[in-house]
Amino acid sequence: MKNTLENKAKFFAQYCGQRVLSVDEHPDFLYKLNDHDRLKSEGCLMLTSIQNITEEDALTYIGLGYNGYLNIIITEKHNDGVSFEYEYKTSKRRRTFSYRFNYVSQYTPNVAQLDFLRSKGYALPWMNLNIDTLEKYGWIKLKEN
Repeated sequence: MKNTLENKAKFFAQYCGQRVLSVDEHPDFLYKLNDHDRLKSEGCLMLTSIQNITEEDALTYIGLGYNGYLNIIITEKHNDGVSFEYEYKTSKRRRTFSYRFNYVSQYTPNVAQLDFLRSKGYALPWMNLNIDTLEKYGWIKLKEN
């Protein structure tokens, strides 16, 4: 996908209504992304790396994927997902699983899960553009911890 203003606008639309837009004139202030006159060629979205997902958001994400898990414990955060232990409602045996947010795992996130992460301002790949490419295009910057 080419780095065009039209493609950038399509990407930005996913984060509409969120205070994530940074423009060169005021780099320390984040604008609410809701009107097209703010979409300037120098603007970018300040997003959170999935590596910095909060435990609360990770648990919500997991629940949106399958609501049959009980007693979920996040065991590890990865640069592209989380690992966790859980029990099924029908069995008390502990199991482990890893969700990866990079679309290259055995598990593909559902639309609700991806929408949730975007609604919280997390950076996600888009249309086969990975996070590194989105940064190189100047469409996003990752927030510091």
